[in-house]
Amino acid sequence: MFGYSQGIIATVQVQPPFIKRMYHKNVNLEQVQAGDTGIDPFVQAITVSCLNITALFASIVAAYIYDILGRRMSVRIGTIIYLEATSIHPIWQH
Repeated sequence: MFGYSQGIIATVQVQPPFIKRMYHKNVNLEQVQAGDTGIDPFVQAITVSCLNITALFASIVAAYIYDILGRRMSVRIGTIIYLEATSIHPIWQH
């Protein structure tokens, strides 16, 4: 999960739809490439840090869950949690 979150956050932080949804700033690709998004770098750093801390805790907990439930069941539970989180998230934005 930790490596997955690293790849995702590196990619989406420069996507205009993500910037609009997360930071409520309308930017185009040219502004992103020029570094003129109007987003406070501290806020971006906090966003990345929170995602990485969450992934770290999930990785630690996953090791114990794997031992108790097994790999297949743990992956299924993780998939259900991930599906729930991604399906509920757009509702909170409105």
